[in-house]
Amino acid sequence: MMSNNLLVFLATLTVAYSLPSPDEAAKRGQYQPETIEVTFPAYSRYVNPNNQTDTFWGPQKKVYFFETDPTMARLSGEEFTWITYDKAKEATKLEDKDREYNMTCYANLREGGHSGVTHGIELDTKAPYIKSLSNESWEDMVKNANVICPIGECIKEGGCEGLEIPKWNQDYLKSYVKP
Repeated sequence: MMSNNLLVFLATLTVAYSLPSPDEAAKRGQYQPETIEVTFPAYSRYVNPNNQTDTFWGPQKKVYFFETDPTMARLSGEEFTWITYDKAKEATKLEDKDREYNMTCYANLREGGHSGVTHGIELDTKAPYIKSLSNESWEDMVKNANVICPIGECIKEGGCEGLEIPKWNQDYLKSYVKP
């Protein structure tokens, strides 16, 4: 009985000891997921277009995982719906009639290949609409990982006159001059 326990212990120890570090895993062709954490601000809501029950109110994060292989340059995106609400209303009493914009957005991993890296991005309704929460430069966000919302529509009762529709694409991000 004791020898069986000892064999199990040694086998477990051998497996645990042989697990590679993220750098060693990348060298061996085993990659850690690259993640994008999108922070949704207050007065907004996240909706998964493929699963309407997957929804939440901001401020909160949604994490997207991308399997990465540094030897392959590619573009990957995860679609989501971002709905913004009237900030003049009380945040705990928001209703459908308080909606302002309905946007189709994508969490984009552009070049990828950064095994185990997490990109933190916060959404905003004011230009440039995104900011890094992971100390990445604007150029790195544009090049590596970002969020675009190329489709947006006003859904506010009475219209959105005087309100800028927060929608943007990759070309906007490339041309935006960050102050």
